[in-house]
Amino acid sequence: MKELRVQDLKFSVDNKNILNNINLEVGKNEFVGLIGPNGAGKSTLLKNIYNVLKPSSGSIYLTGDELSKLPNKEIAKRMSVLSQEHNMEFDMKVLEIVLLGRYAHDNSLFKSSTKEDIEIAMASLKKVGLESFADRNFFSLSGGEKQRVLLARVLTQACKFIVLDEPTNHLDVMYQYQTMEILKKENVTVFSSIHDLNIAAMYCDRIILLQKGKVIDVGRPEEILTEEKISAVFHVGVEAKINSKTGKIQIYYFPKE
Repeated sequence: MKELRVQDLKFSVDNKNILNNINLEVGKNEFVGLIGPNGAGKSTLLKNIYNVLKPSSGSIYLTGDELSKLPNKEIAKRMSVLSQEHNMEFDMKVLEIVLLGRYAHDNSLFKSSTKEDIEIAMASLKKVGLESFADRNFFSLSGGEKQRVLLARVLTQACKFIVLDEPTNHLDVMYQYQTMEILKKENVTVFSSIHDLNIAAMYCDRIILLQKGKVIDVGRPEEILTEEKISAVFHVGVEAKINSKTGKIQIYYFPKE
């Protein structure tokens, strides 16, 4: 069974098609990257998948069940999300925010966090290197620190399927790779939009290439991240080589004449 299946999905705003006939699948324990230029529809597609936007037509299936027919709490048990938008009206302690990931596992709305909940949350903070920040106020943190706290919340939710929208945004280079290492080692299914093509090459099992609201190619990194395809889609000069240290594709850019 596929963790995610998107079938004939269309999404329109004011009679303008943003997504056109999207079909894709993500298998169990796959790490699948979504790439494409700005305006390709990556965030819009992810918002349809994590149920913030509703498709104009087509269907989305989560572990075999149609997403539109699942209660929100059941969705939260199956899928955790790290979006680009995380505006909060009220300041909270870092540990309180991470504990929100346990909501799907609560049996009552006002249930207090258990010792197990707190242990899971603290373990997640430790994974992202922020266990000493548990009592800090979220608003006092830098953009990168906030991103790592929200990743800890995703891990605390303990879902087998994680959806992320450019999770390495706001992060220093070290933490970009640390984030991807954490996700890769979690033994879960990951579907993520990725801005940095070299990170996509390093960590993805498969890559989906999106352009103008359409899936134009799907395949392994070495099949998608070719000089011809990247140059055509991103309108830059490209040189692609195998990195001698990692054995993965390394992309180099230069102005296109």
